Amino acid sequence: MASLLGHLVFPGDKLTITGLVLEVVIPTGVTSLLWVSVYKGDTLLTLTIALIDTLLSPIIVPYSVAFLSGTTVEMDTVAT
Repeated sequence: MASLLGHLVFPGDKLTITGLVLEVVIPTGVTSLLWVSVYKGDTLLTLTIALIDTLLSPIIVPYSVAFLSGTTVEMDTVAT
């Protein structure tokens, strides 16, 4: 949905479309835990899902961005 909306509202603007896609695929465990706590839900289940999502995000986020926006995000982790 974010990619489709980005292409409709910002045609040709790859950076904005990539930003919209990143907003959707990045894990938001803290916000989820807050809402679950407010509505007295299962916090253990929420923490477990947030942990799994956080552990998988280094794999899921780059491939999702590449697939949905057609661009890649590169990070030089060796440079000082």
